[in-house]
Amino acid sequence: MENLKKWIREAENGNVDAMIQVANIILWEDETSPVEPDRYEMAVSYLKKAIEAGNTEAMISYGAVFYNGRGVPQDFRQAVHWYRQAADRGNRWAICYMGYMYYYGRGDLDVDMEMAYRYYSKAAMLGVPNAYYKCGDMFLMGQYVTRDVSTAFELYWRCYTMVRASQPMDCYPDVCRRLGTCYHKGLGTEKDLVQAEHLLFEARRLFQKRLNEGDRFTGEVLRQTTQEWEEVMREMGEDPAEDREKTGP
Repeated sequence: MENLKKWIREAENGNVDAMIQVANIILWEDETSPVEPDRYEMAVSYLKKAIEAGNTEAMISYGAVFYNGRGVPQDFRQAVHWYRQAADRGNRWAICYMGYMYYYGRGDLDVDMEMAYRYYSKAAMLGVPNAYYKCGDMFLMGQYVTRDVSTAFELYWRCYTMVRASQPMDCYPDVCRRLGTCYHKGLGTEKDLVQAEHLLFEARRLFQKRLNEGDRFTGEVLRQTTQEWEEVMREMGEDPAEDREKTGP
């Protein structure tokens, strides 16, 4: 709370970075509870001021407000608008998010795998780890590019090495799940049930944490990951019902 008060004081003095800090704390620090109306107005007001100053991080955060329906009805068109504004100004994360918009056909965009790949590959070249695993998905499934499971595995592994130390919740469980599937099915690598179980367990644990923190998009992927983890456990001759504390290999 003291840190928030400090950021608010700096924001009131015109510090754009402080405006974004205040807005992000208010909007995203605890997504399990609705934002109080007065605080929501403060956050959005700061984001708009930062946007007027040309700040692309504020554009992304404001786009996320609409993408997640945080304090407003969910509106993918508005999310696309603000992500595109930031992407056109070179923000690497916004470029990646535009890949998602085309990949899933959000807002007024049709599903367009060519455009998705263009954005994802550009974001990957700019060092966005999420873009690596999304490009990996496209190679794994042969979407726009020729199917190549070895390239998919390599891209997943690059992403994993980029994030395994920091373990960001918007990326680490997702790439753990994908690598777990590769080791389970022998896709682009030798089949390895021990590695598969470890990675799928990690993904399952963190997807549950993400769901508990208010991520409305995580329920189905948690169900799928749990189902595959249980399959691996049975293949190893173990009872998946006997959940356990474990450390990785």
